[in-house]
Amino acid sequence: MFTPRISALAVLAAFLVSQSLAHPLANAAPQHLEVRSPAPLEVIPAYVKRAPLDVNTTPAEVPTKGINGVITPIGKREPLDVNTTPAEVPTKGINGVITPIGKREPLDVNTTPAEVPTKGVNGVITPIGKREPLDVNTTPAEVPTKGVNGVITPIGKREPLDVNTTPAEVPTKGENGVITPIGKRAPLDVNTMPEETPTKGENGVITAIGKRSPLDVNTTPAEVATKGENGVITPIGKREPLDVNNTPAEVPTKGVNGVITPIGKREPLDVNTTPAEVPTKGVNGVITPIGKRQPLDVNNTPAEVPTKGVNGVITPL
Repeated sequence: MFTPRISALAVLAAFLVSQSLAHPLANAAPQHLEVRSPAPLEVIPAYVKRAPLDVNTTPAEVPTKGINGVITPIGKREPLDVNTTPAEVPTKGINGVITPIGKREPLDVNTTPAEVPTKGVNGVITPIGKREPLDVNTTPAEVPTKGVNGVITPIGKREPLDVNTTPAEVPTKGENGVITPIGKRAPLDVNTMPEETPTKGENGVITAIGKRSPLDVNTTPAEVATKGENGVITPIGKREPLDVNNTPAEVPTKGVNGVITPIGKREPLDVNTTPAEVPTKGVNGVITPIGKRQPLDVNNTPAEVPTKGVNGVITPL
């Protein structure tokens, strides 16, 4: 069954071998591969690498802050106070400190008879006195009266208005029904001043105010700066040329009004040498200890004495 297939494969293999022997490959000589010798790599200029941020080595139970990549402990916040005050005593808890604020007294019960008016300010009921009955008007109708706060009193009958018996050519005024002459106004003044004299006429009276002097003529040389207030020209002095900065580059300067002066080199920032357990503050680069905050006061005042606790200090009030 497999004999014909094996015979065919043997004939094909013999044919291929004969072909390779009859036609050998051209340029069958072995070729050498070129190998580059290792040369140093070129150095590429780059920016300076930024230092890695600080690694937090502070224990997890200590809170930290990391400003500009520098991690520093900020001190652990004290735990909030636990309320051990009995439930029937009201308390307040400011900044985590629980203190009793004293129980409010019960409101007063009104035991005043119903016919007595009372007032209850802040829960305290007190009588305010019964208002007297309003006065009854027994003044005759032809007398005018006034009744302030229920008390009626006569105010006197108003006199009849005055009759104007002043001649018509005299001006009068009648305030509150009383007519009085007020005098005839004098005629306005006639201006007899020469035309070249300036005048003013207040309340009808014309007076000379003097002729204004001519404005000043500027006779100051052109190179002198001047000012002319109210027409008077005066020299104000030539402005000095601005200062030239000849301060070395490493010295900071300021130039106010064109005058350059050194302002002194800023001192280097302070290095914090304060122990870790002392809180510090660093104003303008100077680190100083600020002292540890005192623990809040414990209230040992008896319950029947009201107290106040300002800034953690409990004092009786």
